[in-house]
This record gives sequence, C-alpha cells and structure tokens, in this order.
Amino acid sequence: MRDSFYNAQKAAETIKNVYVADSKQIGGGMLFQVEQAIRLAGEGFSPEFIIKSIDELDHHINSTYTAKDTSWGRRLGIVSRNLSTAMDFFCLAPLVTVKNGGIKFGAVIRSDHEYYRNYIAKILKNKRNIDRSLLIISCPKPYTKRLDRYKAEVAKYVRFDRIVVTDISAKVVCRLGEESMGLHFLTL
Repeated sequence: MRDSFYNAQKAAETIKNVYVADSKQIGGGMLFQVEQAIRLAGEGFSPEFIIKSIDELDHHINSTYTAKDTSWGRRLGIVSRNLSTAMDFFCLAPLVTVKNGGIKFGAVIRSDHEYYRNYIAKILKNKRNIDRSLLIISCPKPYTKRLDRYKAEVAKYVRFDRIVVTDISAKVVCRLGEESMGLHFLTL
C-alpha cells in the first residue's frame, strides 16, 4: 500500500490542485474518509485541513473481514499448511483487521455453515463505543440472499441509522475468497 501512496504523491507533483492523502485503509473503511473529504471540501475547508482530518478519522475506523476458511491463505502463502489444517480441523476462521496502513491477522472465530453469525457477534456484541450512524457491509456479489441474514444478525447487537452495502469486498481487497465479508464502522 505504501508504494501506491508514494507513486500518487509523485504523480500529484506534476498536476496543479491535486492533493494526495494516505488513507491507511483499503476497502470499506476508506469510504468513511472519502465521504468526510467530500463533505469538508463542499464546506470550503483547505486541502491541508481535509488531509489532517482524514488522518485523524483513521483512528476511529473499525474495519474487519472474515472468511469461511483459510484456503485463501494457503493459496497466497501467508498461512502455513499446518496452521491452516489446524484451523480447519477446529472449525476456526480468521479475523483480518485493517489498521494503520496494514493488514493484521489476529483473533479467530468459530466457523460453521453460518460462520458470519459468530463474526458479527464478535465484532459488535457488548461494544458501547460504536458510532451508530453508518455501517458498511462489504461482501462479494451475488449477496442478495445473504445480505438479509447479515442485516438481521447485525440488528441483534446494534441498530445502525444507515447500512450501506458494497462489493469493495474482502474477496478483492484481502483476497479472502467468495465466502467472505467485512464490517466497517466508526468508533467514538
């Protein structure tokens, strides 16, 4: 991700009125920063102020992904065969967090045919510092049937004012495969 930022900076040096901000995000979490930048630009704030605001907003973005299994990790060479076999044997799924310009693999959750329930519960249950104004759900298309189940599961824990669905998906962003999803929201 750092190379993309550097290349964008170099390109912007040759064009007037183009400013580059390092979102330190990929996928769904970046949408919060884009929305804020558009709003602030419309209100007449300077590019420098907008970039600083985006940097500060990054600390409040909660952006996570999960997948049904670890086969994607084996294909990419980032999950060893032994770890993948153990996770699959114990029916565990990875939890991927995007933060501070990097992707971190950490906590795992129980995986079954409806693995998303455990993921949503882990991310949203008993969380008191969630900004309830917007939730972004990212998942690969076709997501129509699954989407109603995802929204119903989310509603068990947090009532968001607005839910936006995007196919800036875990499949593309983190290469997690067809049965992957992401939750993105702000914390207070």
